Amino acid sequence: MRVIVSMVLTVLVGTALSHARGSDPRLPYRRSYAAARNEAHITGKPLVVVFTAAWCPVCKRMEDTVLRQPEVVAMADQFVWALVDIDRELTLARDHGVLGVPTIEFLSADEALLGRHVGMLGTTPLVDRLQEIKRAGSYIPSTSTDLPGPTSQLVWRPDGYRGSGICFSHVGYGPLSVVAQSAFQSLRLGMQPRTPSTLGKGQYEIQAFSTWSNFWAVDGDVSSPDKRYFLDYETLQTTLGFAYGISDKLELEVEYQGRSRFGGQLDGLSEGFHDLFGIDQNGRDEVEHGLFRLDLDPGDGRGPVSLDRSDRGAFSRTLGIAFQHNLTCGSRRLPAISYSVELRHDLRNRDLRGGNDLDVGVSVSASRRIRRFYFYGSLGNAWFGNDDFRGLELRDTQWSAMLAVEWRFWARASLLLHWLGTAGLVDDFDPFDKRADEFTLGIKTELRDRGVLEIGLIENLISFDNTPDVGYHIGFRQRY
Repeated sequence: MRVIVSMVLTVLVGTALSHARGSDPRLPYRRSYAAARNEAHITGKPLVVVFTAAWCPVCKRMEDTVLRQPEVVAMADQFVWALVDIDRELTLARDHGVLGVPTIEFLSADEALLGRHVGMLGTTPLVDRLQEIKRAGSYIPSTSTDLPGPTSQLVWRPDGYRGSGICFSHVGYGPLSVVAQSAFQSLRLGMQPRTPSTLGKGQYEIQAFSTWSNFWAVDGDVSSPDKRYFLDYETLQTTLGFAYGISDKLELEVEYQGRSRFGGQLDGLSEGFHDLFGIDQNGRDEVEHGLFRLDLDPGDGRGPVSLDRSDRGAFSRTLGIAFQHNLTCGSRRLPAISYSVELRHDLRNRDLRGGNDLDVGVSVSASRRIRRFYFYGSLGNAWFGNDDFRGLELRDTQWSAMLAVEWRFWARASLLLHWLGTAGLVDDFDPFDKRADEFTLGIKTELRDRGVLEIGLIENLISFDNTPDVGYHIGFRQRY
């Protein structure tokens, strides 16, 4: 009997809770501001627009309490309601002059401003304003139009560089713009570290980056005649780019990239660094500084490849175009996510043959903020048109992965550490058939309004012969 009573009570309580949840009052928000505006035009009802953000605790509290009170919901069918996330609707928020959240705008059916409240708004004041709109249908003098009242709480959106792109709640200044610098990975399209943030509609950005890398890798003893590889040279990669916000969630990028190679100008600096920290020179101190040498002997019937002084200078020029689309700006728990598609065409390449001059890449990026730290991750894959490096066959696909952490130690400056891993590109030729791991430590700072300088140091901490010995990166982005 007790078991039966217990089961009956459980069913009754569960039914009651389910009914309570099912009858939980909610406002009938429209799926977009455009849909709400069109409905207001058709029905002649006033429009109530609630500007909010997933990262805003005040907004969440107001949505869960004030905007779900029965006396507010009871008036729902007399208005058209729109809930706007300023993190993704940057242009709309800017057009409406929203500087912080929560902000509530009361508009007529033809979008004339009847009133605005900035900050937390209680149930009684909200109901009073709604009733006054229905009675008068005109401007409400008691509604705050600029600043919150003394008891209101408000969260401001950022200004400067971060304020000109969406998803600023989970995106800081972002990873350094360093693509793969390893010997074979740098010959073709590399995954560009990206954040899920895209430029607001009509915003644009000018970019300029340069990365100088020093290579030293030798198979065994320097004096041995049977070395399978000997790399002693440097590369300079220069990138000029332009990005444009087609919409708040879709960005177009156009990029020109030039690469050149030359003798080791950084040899002395690298030797001094190794001596300072007691790191083995691996034969570097046994050869003359400033040499240019790239010798490869993969074996297995594959002929040797050798580059000499005549191969110095510019060896690659490419033009790329990329589209990046934001999927979500995340929430208080979930990360922001975007994907991108990139096409790159060789304008000139002295080394690659064997197919066509078009490379294609796709990638997915995510980011998440925890207090002052931002965590980034990207996965990508590339398909290459050319797969022959001076007679040496290369793999025609390559996966890439990036992990980074950013510490915003100051409002306009961050320290960054990121790892970039890329698949090996030469079959059965150790170490070039193994994953290349490149670590970059750097800083980003907003030197001027919307202008960010980045400086980075590249080191090989794991893959010593398959990555640059050291590299230096500098870049600048300016948004308008």
